[in-house]
Amino acid sequence: MIFCAQTTCRNILFALMAVLAATACGGAGTASTPDSPIDSRLDDGPVTPVTPVAGWSEFTPTAADTANYGLLDLRQPGSRLFYISTSDGNDDTAMIYFWDGQYIIDEQGSRYDAAGNLYGTDPANPSGMIRPFRSWAHVAPRNDGSDIGTAWDGGSSRTPGAIDAATRYGYPDWWLFKRGDTFDLYQDFLDYARRWNPNASPSGTFNLAVSGGRSATERQIVGAYGALSQPRPRFINAEWAFIDRRGNSPTLRNVAYLSLHLDGRGPRRGRGLYLYGQDDSAQNILIEDCWFDGTEGLIVQVTSADVTIRRSIVSDSWKTGGDRVQGLYFSGHRDAVLRIEESIFLRNGFTNGDPERTGWPPTGSQVYDIFSRNLYLSGECDNMNCWVVDTVSMIGASGDQVRPGMRIERNFFYQGYFAMGADGGYQQNRPTGTIVNNVFQRFRGTGTNDNRGHPGWGIELTSGSANVEVSGNIMTSAQHTAGSAAYSVRLSALYWFCYDHRFRYPTRSNLIRNNIFDSIAGESVVIIADGQGETCGYSPPGVTDNAFENNIMINQRQTQSIYRRESNSAPTGHDTRFASNLMYRDRSAAAAANGWPAPDRTLRSYLQSLGYTVRSDDGFIEYHRAAIEMRRGYWRPELTAPSIVNYIRQGFALDPVP
Repeated sequence: MIFCAQTTCRNILFALMAVLAATACGGAGTASTPDSPIDSRLDDGPVTPVTPVAGWSEFTPTAADTANYGLLDLRQPGSRLFYISTSDGNDDTAMIYFWDGQYIIDEQGSRYDAAGNLYGTDPANPSGMIRPFRSWAHVAPRNDGSDIGTAWDGGSSRTPGAIDAATRYGYPDWWLFKRGDTFDLYQDFLDYARRWNPNASPSGTFNLAVSGGRSATERQIVGAYGALSQPRPRFINAEWAFIDRRGNSPTLRNVAYLSLHLDGRGPRRGRGLYLYGQDDSAQNILIEDCWFDGTEGLIVQVTSADVTIRRSIVSDSWKTGGDRVQGLYFSGHRDAVLRIEESIFLRNGFTNGDPERTGWPPTGSQVYDIFSRNLYLSGECDNMNCWVVDTVSMIGASGDQVRPGMRIERNFFYQGYFAMGADGGYQQNRPTGTIVNNVFQRFRGTGTNDNRGHPGWGIELTSGSANVEVSGNIMTSAQHTAGSAAYSVRLSALYWFCYDHRFRYPTRSNLIRNNIFDSIAGESVVIIADGQGETCGYSPPGVTDNAFENNIMINQRQTQSIYRRESNSAPTGHDTRFASNLMYRDRSAAAAANGWPAPDRTLRSYLQSLGYTVRSDDGFIEYHRAAIEMRRGYWRPELTAPSIVNYIRQGFALDPVP
């Protein structure tokens, strides 16, 4: 969360140029053209780690209690450390490791390997020669609580890594996969089953499911081990989802998934994450430094779980045949908690094939689909316990949508629009969200037969949004080179006809202040629309008591707002208040009046300021290729949302956000 000035960022990147090459798009020695399939991902090669970046989660195993239990006793409360490697693992000779409070120890309680070397003090990067398992299936949790290495014939009974996995439920065990290795989940389970049944054809949704640890400080960990110069362990061929938990048998809680590459480009693509049906005991679920790449998206649905996704990358979620798909779809109960922090969502939601393989910009049947997007956060959250902060959302198939209870702060949206709707609203006069200190860079899709997903819209407050603070945002059209933008802000009533709204309250008491809204050639900066949804039992007025104050507005038509009466029973006028707003015809006029040094900054100019050679028309391809290389040990603040946001804010003579 630092502002990265031009000279500072160039110094940061100087040591990386050998890796990034001249175009910053051929990482790990690979390069591709937009029309060619990418057969090896950029995360596949080693890197020289950059200077350590603070803010990563740190976990310590629970010490073994050798005074009361043997190390292998199922009642042993300490953490078991399972190391797994496809390159040097062996299920027959592997050992389970533990923690004595300071050092890794083996099954004999020794701190030393056979050569006399200490196993070390870092479970994620042991210094001694550990003996890993070969198969995740060999050590994966079972759905009946049986221990490791037990027979499995491929049937649904006692499936390792099942959706209701339960081995040592409530114990703080760790499963660590070797960095740089590829794990074929289907083949792994098939080979394991055929040890006992040569004719086995595994059934069930085997995946990386675990049950959960003891507390927030004694979690179960599914993560990586090895030097940070090596890439994340890569997983392919998930049957249903790479991480799949449903219901409360047992309840998933106190779990962290760390530093994993979930690669959906295979015959069994699967979802990246699927959580469904947890009650409010499903707490402390963390996903950090994971890359969900080319999957069928992440789904957190019908749940009361507490989930945090931080410093993770979700890219190129897709389906075929026009089916809807999101980078992340969230539809929890009101007491659910979803927090997205410092993450990056790129090019998710395309529904006629993998955008990485069909060429970019998309052509032919590959379209910007209005129903698919990077973020579709449809669940409501009590008391604004959910948020999206310090996150990049870039070129989804459509704009992002959220429901109430969401704090949307310090993000960079390179999208067509952003909508916050309240699922009908609340009777209580409490805030339903914030939209604060974000940058919205307008984008218009090109090269497709359907640009509905990016019509150049702005922020929409709809369907009962109440007491939302919209402040400190910049909506800039500097990158919007084709066509005209429709609006910067739209206030509307019950927007979806006969949608399953819980309540039918107006969009009210929202305060929009201290923003910069650049609507270029749109018909107006603000649209106020009332009267929709009457067939659902809604009665106007549906938009009332909202205020626009101290905003800078840019519109070639010099039109601040228009009112649309969209039914006969809607009011003939509106009570939205406008005060102390400044209107300009274009950015040049606004810049001259307000002392803006560089209001035309874009993603493209930002990358160029860092020393990148940018050949695409907007810089997205170059950003995409650099961003998906990011991981722990190679996390680069200059490519994160706060740095991009502050670069554009500086162009408007605004102080950086912390």
